[in-house]
Amino acid sequence: TEELTPNKKKKKFELPWYFRIIAWLLLWVITLGAMALVIFYGISFQDDVCKKWITSMLVSFFMSVF
Repeated sequence: TEELTPNKKKKKFELPWYFRIIAWLLLWVITLGAMALVIFYGISFQDDVCKKWITSMLVSFFMSVF
């Protein structure tokens, strides 16, 4: 004889709500840290090249955000 098993739905695994806040904070810390490293590395170049590089980085960042 075949036993009938009830149709059980698997419970969806979800993380607690505060993990979303932690993820966003981590995202912004990493993004701003990378920008700071690029800016500090760019300062080691000539002034004109540094300004162009930082300007292009900021324009690229804001274009991708908006």
